[in-house]
Amino acid sequence: MNKYSGPKDYEQTLKDNKPRIVMPIINTIFAVILFVFVIIFTINGSFHIGYSLLYIFILIMFPLASWYTSYFSKKKNIKKIYNYQKETDVIVKYTSRYKHYKPVTEKDVQVRFTYELGPINDHKVTFDVDKCMLKEHDAENLMITFGISFGGVEVNYDTKQVLYPSGVLPCSIWYGKKLKVPTSKEGTIYVDFKDFHLNKKMLFQLAKRADTYYDAKQGWLCIGERKATVLDENIKFADGAIMVLREGEFIALFLEVGKNIQIA
Repeated sequence: MNKYSGPKDYEQTLKDNKPRIVMPIINTIFAVILFVFVIIFTINGSFHIGYSLLYIFILIMFPLASWYTSYFSKKKNIKKIYNYQKETDVIVKYTSRYKHYKPVTEKDVQVRFTYELGPINDHKVTFDVDKCMLKEHDAENLMITFGISFGGVEVNYDTKQVLYPSGVLPCSIWYGKKLKVPTSKEGTIYVDFKDFHLNKKMLFQLAKRADTYYDAKQGWLCIGERKATVLDENIKFADGAIMVLREGEFIALFLEVGKNIQIA
């Protein structure tokens, strides 16, 4: 996600993308002068009306292109750079707490999910845009992350019940897509770790290649497969949180994080 290798690279990238205003102003003045000449030559018959329209179009596009390439696009790039750096700082700070945790992947353990239909728990999805964060991780619970982010779900260590979404979801890795939020049934989800020896200092990383999609109009986000099949079981386990399962395997996590969140 982070495109910058260190402070020097970061500062150089900021310098390279510093918005420039002098050349756009000069080009605008130059274009206005030429525009006046074209109008004069057109009036006295020196230019054919067709050529005049072509010249006028070019003279309008020339300063606009100059303003975009030298000023507006670089202002946009600067904003993206700040967003990347902010998210990098958040991720580094967040992941530093897991330096003593053991990462566990699908190669290490075959995780399966089961569920029981019934009332959902009283947890609600919350997302702090500035911190790119869902609910804080509780060290008493197990943590499962999905995809290339550090976002996922908390699992009760004793009962193995999926409690609520938590972790960091950097917006810069989201893909803007129209989502069809699956029709779901309310219930409680449990995780079966088979005979794997558990302790609380483990971080389970599943579906590591899964992408994250975001629908700004609906305010929903999806980690994993965004297209449903008839084999899917869609379980709403918390307010604004739906997990899609297929024969006990994780397929997708849908979260209602809020509308119109800006993604880099």
